[in-house]
Amino acid sequence: MQSFQEFLVEAFTTIFPWHVTHDDADDKVYRFKVDNREGVVHFSPSYNNIVVPAHLSLKVPEHEVNVIFTIGYEIKVTGQGENVKFSIFATVIDIMRDYIRTNNPYRILFSADKIDYDGKASSDTSRSSLYSALIKKFASNAGYILEDERNKSTEVEFVLRRK
Repeated sequence: MQSFQEFLVEAFTTIFPWHVTHDDADDKVYRFKVDNREGVVHFSPSYNNIVVPAHLSLKVPEHEVNVIFTIGYEIKVTGQGENVKFSIFATVIDIMRDYIRTNNPYRILFSADKIDYDGKASSDTSRSSLYSALIKKFASNAGYILEDERNKSTEVEFVLRRK
């Protein structure tokens, strides 16, 4: 029997093949397939109240980016099995790494929906806790810190900032 640690490592190693379908100065769109549905990760710039520390001004582009992620053009929770959810999450993290590597944003803003696949608000706080833990680990490994986490009734908003 696998340990929980072995399960987590294995669960996050399956990444769906993805490709960039749109890339210009305004936005970048990545796509991948999950069964018969399409996953889309859309990065669009947002230049809101950016204050870059003086020692970083020449090294870091002064921009923040909004990230929207959908499966089958829906933002709500997938409603699929745990292994598929982990693979989707691993794919989105892989795409975010690629975007960071090629665009070097100063701030990354995104949210995790708490709406279940049936359209109802989820009472499952363990999901948002898991997201928070995974985001912190991803952020640290990618050279970011979790600057802000706003827990709202239907979503959790995350703001990552380059270290």
